[in-house]
Amino acid sequence: MRVNISYLPLHSDYQRKTYYCLHKLRYLVRRKGLLIVLVLVTLWLLLVRYYNFILTILYCVTFIQVDNIENHLEPIQIKTVNTHTPLCSIFEKHSKMFNKNFVFNDTALNILHTRLNINKGGAWEPTDCIPQHQVAIIVPYMNREGQLKTFLLHIHQFLQKQFISYQIFVIEQRHPAEFNRGKLLNIGYIEALKIKPFHCFIFHDVDLMPTNPNNIYACTKQPRHMSVAIDTFNYELPYCTIFGGAIAMLQHQFRQLAGEANGCVTQYKDNSSIDSCSDLAKKSYLLCSLQERQMDV
Repeated sequence: MRVNISYLPLHSDYQRKTYYCLHKLRYLVRRKGLLIVLVLVTLWLLLVRYYNFILTILYCVTFIQVDNIENHLEPIQIKTVNTHTPLCSIFEKHSKMFNKNFVFNDTALNILHTRLNINKGGAWEPTDCIPQHQVAIIVPYMNREGQLKTFLLHIHQFLQKQFISYQIFVIEQRHPAEFNRGKLLNIGYIEALKIKPFHCFIFHDVDLMPTNPNNIYACTKQPRHMSVAIDTFNYELPYCTIFGGAIAMLQHQFRQLAGEANGCVTQYKDNSSIDSCSDLAKKSYLLCSLQERQMDV
């Protein structure tokens, strides 16, 4: 015979306590189940909301010691030829900062190409050795003529101490709309490849001037944030995952990150071609930042 215990008369304290405990347990199971569902839904919403941030924390940043940067650089593959010209050394280490406190004038800029043997189009490479790095420097620009002249006067002198082959591309936005840095960088990438198959691209703001000569303007195996110590930030990163100012990428890395269709890079964003280092993590790239040591000024 089947007996339903919930309908038995409760004649003793023991029966009443047992029934109360069973009822309480069933209530807690139901309530806890609802709480578990609510917790899972909350976690899912948080995961969707902070997906980029989680990627950043888990995968994004590594630091390169300035004295060890040569072990991370990615040179071009140079075909063996019958020549007595040696390969250029990676760089000569310096102990003093590059002087940025110079007086700018138009005359100095006008004679710069003659004094430094700069070729047409802002290109230069060493003549007594074969450079191992071919670098396109893309500078987005709009309505900052004074900063641009100062930058060009400084950067050419800085780069020629690093034994690299480089060319500077100033990409100007003339339409009086909001400055779109991302589009300018993408256009610069496309136009530079029409001139030469550069294997390394450096995307550089016009208001930044490098002073550490050991911060080599060449690409590492992973995308690299080059402007990690800026005077306006007291030479410290405002947050570790910042990715802007001056960044270096190999050609195939930028192509993969920005996307390509019909031979043109098409992923344009409002103010940066790559929004944050979480975009790198989505493509299994790691952001490298140069960890600088104190130098004599």
